Amino acid sequence: MLLLPALCALFSTPLRAQDTIRIETVLSSTPNGKPAVALLVNGQTVVRLAKNQRNRTPLRNLSLASVQLSSAYRRGRTALHVEEDGSDGRQWRLLLDGELLLLATDMEGKAWGATPEELCLSWMNNINDALDQATAPAQSSRPAPASQGVVLPATADTGGQGISGRPQGSRAEGDNGTAGLIKSGGHRVFDPPAPGSAPSSHSGAPDRVVVTGDSAGLEVIREAIDNMIRNRHGLSPDSRLVWHSDGLKLSPGRERQLSLDWISSQPGGGGSRGSEQFTLENRRMHLPRESLTFFSNRPERVSRAQLLYFAKLRGQQAGRLVFHHQNQSGSDMDMVCRLINTGSSPASVHVTPGLAGPDVNTFYVGYRSAENYWNNLNGGNGYVLEIPAGSQAFLVQQRMPHGTTASGYMTVSNLSGAELRLETLSVAHGSSVPPWPLESSGEASYCVFGEPFVNADLQYSTGDNWLYMRLGSQLPASQSDSSVLQGCYGMTHSYSVELRNRNDYPALLFVVLRASAGEVKGQFFIDDEYLGTSLVASGEEQLLKDIPLRPGETKLLRIRAIPLNGGFYPASIIIREQRYP
Repeated sequence: MLLLPALCALFSTPLRAQDTIRIETVLSSTPNGKPAVALLVNGQTVVRLAKNQRNRTPLRNLSLASVQLSSAYRRGRTALHVEEDGSDGRQWRLLLDGELLLLATDMEGKAWGATPEELCLSWMNNINDALDQATAPAQSSRPAPASQGVVLPATADTGGQGISGRPQGSRAEGDNGTAGLIKSGGHRVFDPPAPGSAPSSHSGAPDRVVVTGDSAGLEVIREAIDNMIRNRHGLSPDSRLVWHSDGLKLSPGRERQLSLDWISSQPGGGGSRGSEQFTLENRRMHLPRESLTFFSNRPERVSRAQLLYFAKLRGQQAGRLVFHHQNQSGSDMDMVCRLINTGSSPASVHVTPGLAGPDVNTFYVGYRSAENYWNNLNGGNGYVLEIPAGSQAFLVQQRMPHGTTASGYMTVSNLSGAELRLETLSVAHGSSVPPWPLESSGEASYCVFGEPFVNADLQYSTGDNWLYMRLGSQLPASQSDSSVLQGCYGMTHSYSVELRNRNDYPALLFVVLRASAGEVKGQFFIDDEYLGTSLVASGEEQLLKDIPLRPGETKLLRIRAIPLNGGFYPASIIIREQRYP
């Protein structure tokens, strides 16, 4: 052994075999053979460090941590919690009874092939696992993780006080294991769990994860696997989940057997772990056509935790969710979009996502999320989300630092007969989200529009006046209130334009975008060729395409576009013979 074992914790009650813990440090090494130091609790490795931090060596940091952990165990106050240190994700802190125990830095993460957050989660779950194998003091304050509960009836109006806890009938506390390892970069970062510490049961959840698309991306597949793990083990949707697996890319019509290890942690402490074996399948599916547009934008500037939007998604129905909210609360918040299955039978939902991380630039986040949505929509990329009876599933949960905007688009197709409740809400960052519907008055709150499609067949011939296509000029009426969707944000606009050269000599036509109502960034498919624009200032123009025509030639031009969140619409798509006005 390298250093003194920390003093054993002694209690006034008669001693049993595990009424004390032995904490010690030993020499170790990183996966690539570099020197490291390990912290052991009753012979079980819980932490390894390889880098200096806070002007201390790894040995010094772990020695101090051993004393702190031993003292906390004697006092019966072993609650562990993980939180980010800063806002760039490069440092995470592991807190013991509210005090800093260990710091996971970016350099430390690189030594183990893991992110700082993954390291912190592993440390927390390894320590919890080691303490669970001892007889913990009766007064220990470490909370047990909550089990997945049944969705309860909607709460009464919260009176402007934001999202409140439920006074009765809340979820029951249940036992759950704690994690022992993660995998990252193909390496085992920490030792596997001790024999006999079995993972939680599968609870009858399916052993198959279904994705779709000619180019199903890794983000789509990871989202599908995340939801499978959460549903299998009744994990809270707001828990952090970490896992790693190779070989996720899969062609349509193919399937692959996968196995992986995972760990999770709850925002308030505690966690679980498990190992999965399942079939990943890329399935060809026929999906219902979108018949609804859900537009969540009221209020655009969010100042508190609150329910922002709710509506019904009936069986065999598909809708497009468009959301755009800015955090003006003065502190970090989470943007949440979820589906709640209030019925008595499980539901299946296909999701085509289009998300980007929140950003201070409202134009940029609307543009990036639309770019991802276009890619997934055109490729048929998505995943099937299984929602057990009486349960919830998250479509979006993003941290929104103060001043940033969360913006996204997604198609949600209900493949089952069960009626689902769609909600968007803002919550304090890291807070748990109640599993029951919030504030129910009617079938929808506001802004439920018809299908998200605008189509037009047009003609333009040489010598004609300019042809204007007003992108976002329609004013679709809401089916749930008296509002109209000015700007038609998130709706697909498709134009088929017959172009004709009536001259006996060649002609050259120009397609331009004019920012008529204010600044815009545009995304277009012109004859199936993708085109994204830079930010176009109000009243300015940008060339989209020039089209040559032979004498007497007729050509069909196809244009598709979506008014992007963050921009000012309507904007004008113009076809004319002059390059400049």
